[in-house]
Amino acid sequence: MRKILFAVSLAAFVTACGGAGGSSLAIKTGGNDVSLTTRSGGTYKNVKTFTDIDQSITKATAFDIYLANYDMDVGNPVAMRKPLTSPDQVRVSMQLIGEQGTDQNSEFKPGIYKADPAEKLMKLDSLSVATFADGKEVTTRQRL
Repeated sequence: MRKILFAVSLAAFVTACGGAGGSSLAIKTGGNDVSLTTRSGGTYKNVKTFTDIDQSITKATAFDIYLANYDMDVGNPVAMRKPLTSPDQVRVSMQLIGEQGTDQNSEFKPGIYKADPAEKLMKLDSLSVATFADGKEVTTRQRL
């Protein structure tokens, strides 16, 4: 999982810096080796709300990042999650949670986003890899 996390994080960094085309990932998912040469990528921001056991509420920006080896419609998050339609398509998506008090208008803050289930802020919240097999999309997801 850590190798996938590093590779996906590196590709996200390349995409965020304006180089969506050409970054390449080697991914192992569901016992299969999958290659993803990023052709398109997009992001979407929303707000994640946490309610603690003492009923205190914390809000932070949730940054969704999508990378695909096909021409993906990056106009909205629903279109970026559209089911895959052919065996050569691969999509990687992840969600990063920002700092406390940020919202959908906040800028993405460079920093260390830990893959730590004990944390709720400044963390990698989920990572998924979608491939196509047996006539349908197959998604491997790790939620932290």
